[in-house]
Amino acid sequence: MATIALKLYKKSAGDIIFTARNINKKMKANAALFATPPVDAKTLETHIADLEDAHSDTINGGQHETEIRDEKRAVVEGDLKLLSLYVSQVSLGNASIIRKAGMPIKRQQSACINTIEAPKYLTVTSTVAGHANLVWEKVNGSRNYMVEYCDNNTNPVWNMATFTSRAKATVKNLQNAKEYWFRVCAIGPNSLQSPWTQTSKVSVQ
Repeated sequence: MATIALKLYKKSAGDIIFTARNINKKMKANAALFATPPVDAKTLETHIADLEDAHSDTINGGQHETEIRDEKRAVVEGDLKLLSLYVSQVSLGNASIIRKAGMPIKRQQSACINTIEAPKYLTVTSTVAGHANLVWEKVNGSRNYMVEYCDNNTNPVWNMATFTSRAKATVKNLQNAKEYWFRVCAIGPNSLQSPWTQTSKVSVQ
């Protein structure tokens, strides 16, 4: 469901004027859809013109002119807030109707990721003395991978070998002519950790 996001507090007086004129123009063009607005088009036009004049007076004015401008701005902001509530009721969250009123829509945030898959298809080979080369399938949403190894799969004591951002790694300084078991997990946003892969064995050259 779409929601309106005017964000008036972030806008300058000039931006408020532009936004209000655009909304007034759009709602007038779709008068059949917005038949009973809480602020009619003529009233809004008058308030916009008052703000525009007051804003112009601040160019060479002082504190008094700025205070008047801010008062006129508050009036227009109040009009827009009332119209925003009205359009929300008319649209029932329909983005197309909200756009027909010339109002911006709140950006939908991505759903929070709370799980991440384990890497798949881990393969380990050894073609250089003391080295083990690992490759696996990239995991969507991963930022890094952690590689661990052990030399006894019956009662494993896992040792951290490396972190990598790529779907492959080389572990060095292993003992020649010895068997090792490896496993990999993916690390996602906010240090979210996946399950470990199935272990993969290699006999180091």
